[in-house]
Amino acid sequence: MHWPLDGLLSRISLPDGSGLVIQYLDVLDFGFRVQYHGSRYKVAVLNETQQQLSRHMKPKAKEEESKWIQSPMPGRIVSVAVKEGDQVTVGEELAVVEAMKMQNILRASRTGIVKKVYVASGNAVKSGQMLIEFQDDE
Repeated sequence: MHWPLDGLLSRISLPDGSGLVIQYLDVLDFGFRVQYHGSRYKVAVLNETQQQLSRHMKPKAKEEESKWIQSPMPGRIVSVAVKEGDQVTVGEELAVVEAMKMQNILRASRTGIVKKVYVASGNAVKSGQMLIEFQDDE
């Protein structure tokens, strides 16, 4: 794998001679978060000892993520279409994030009421940063 120092794209050569290009999103504690054909993956990079020890560790419990909208990449908030207290439905536009001159519309993955909006137009955001929070279901 080759990570260019001046860009977010990387070309990977596979053992069969083929290759693919992935987009680097951010650094994790033990690896990277990358994107390939629109799907995001966590790539672990462990030395031999870490790999052996990881087999004996319990997996982390998956957090409920439908309660929050997070930035999928580092960028800038172009617009926020909702405010606190708004009722939203599945598929409704919530915000637009711009990265590398491409705009990404973030849509609601659930029906609910907006509890808190953490960003405003023009804010710079990091990958994974919380943008919008929904109220708990009752």
